[in-house]
Amino acid sequence: MALWFDDGLYIVESNTPVIRRTPYSQWIESVRRSSMVAWNPLTDELAERFNETAAREFFLSMEGTVYGFHNLMFGWVDTAEDNWSPLIPHHFVPILMSMTENIDEHGTEIIYTDALNKRLGVEGKNITEIAALAADQGMTVDYVSGMTEVEGWIYSGLEPKDGRAYVCSALATAIWEVAGLFDGFEINATEFTPGNAY
Repeated sequence: MALWFDDGLYIVESNTPVIRRTPYSQWIESVRRSSMVAWNPLTDELAERFNETAAREFFLSMEGTVYGFHNLMFGWVDTAEDNWSPLIPHHFVPILMSMTENIDEHGTEIIYTDALNKRLGVEGKNITEIAALAADQGMTVDYVSGMTEVEGWIYSGLEPKDGRAYVCSALATAIWEVAGLFDGFEINATEFTPGNAY
């Protein structure tokens, strides 16, 4: 997304490793070597409604926060069974993550178990403990995975600055929301995938 700041036009984005801004001229040179760009200008009506001051202030509050690794896997998983790739059976994911937890516990926490803990209202539980808590509540880990990511959950464990987690499309949607483009609608930006946003 392009936003004006006092010293010029910048592209603001959530892209590994952090949410950042890059001068437009520098950014455009870097993407000439990449095909991973979507440029979708606002309609005249939406451009008129867009509150750039609010958008800029929100971005500045998020700048330097790490990329949305915490909820990367969950924005596109809306149900226990229906959103997984046919190549990855939904029951396999908790098993795979349980195996990776034995190899890289911190990495598994970041990309998987922290988000499941949030969904169950607990902290610091591993996959086995999460499965037991879910079962006590009549749920499976698959069901917990499909629970909605709540925008505003604060994550920890990554440096330099952790907090609210936004992947690329979720950050763009959150900026559109604070800028007033969704007036009258309840939006949960962290649930927006690139396909939803673009």
